Amino acid sequence: MTEFQTLALSSRGAVATIYLNRPERNNSLTLRSLFEMRDLIRQLMIRPEIHIVVLTGRGGPGTGFCPGADLLAIPEGNAGSALDPGDLTPYQVPALLHEMPQVTIAAINGGVGGAGLGWACACDFRVAAESARFSTAFLNLGLAGDMALPWTLPKLVGSAKARELCFLSEKLTAEDAARMGLVTEVYPDDLFLDSLNGFIERLAGVAPEALRAMKANFLAAERLPLPDFSDYETMRHLALAKSPEVRQRMAEFGANRRV
Repeated sequence: MTEFQTLALSSRGAVATIYLNRPERNNSLTLRSLFEMRDLIRQLMIRPEIHIVVLTGRGGPGTGFCPGADLLAIPEGNAGSALDPGDLTPYQVPALLHEMPQVTIAAINGGVGGAGLGWACACDFRVAAESARFSTAFLNLGLAGDMALPWTLPKLVGSAKARELCFLSEKLTAEDAARMGLVTEVYPDDLFLDSLNGFIERLAGVAPEALRAMKANFLAAERLPLPDFSDYETMRHLALAKSPEVRQRMAEFGANRRV
């Protein structure tokens, strides 16, 4: 794996954890962060032994997941060149997170806003520490945003609520985010890591082929009309059902089912 300056990676079994690794700046993003994240996701996408990817900020709850761009890292008077690298592929990170074959979890352990929120919303799941705070932030800076929030956020909270969050830039608590469906679970700060590990284990405990197939089904459903998707889903379903492992699981499940 490539060495990174603004990220860190750890792997344990089928789970890879990406750390936004600038805790001295609350894990805010620089242009280097975008390029490194693009490259790291591309590397993980082709690792068949990895089935779950967790994205989090370095440090415990309250340190900061990612508040967005590090505004102090943008050279004064040269913001345009800092934000526009010429190569726009680093801005495709949300698409890569969304479309990678692994199931993705944003473990939001602190403040999240702007581009950091865009990355989190591109993941399959979001879990948050109780102290986490959420904000879109872009209009406060005179910007219309990046990192695909107008695409991902309406799918999570609905079109009207997504517009409200983006246009009014109101800050949300973790409980606010949970009530509107933006996050799946909220954990007490002192139990965050243990609870996160429990959430990961629930997903890691299922058949990996089925886990990847379920992710692929949701991606296909976004681009295919219903009749075509039904065929796609059924073919994958029948292929999985032929494996001895799945037949064994089905037999055990049926034997233990209470009518």
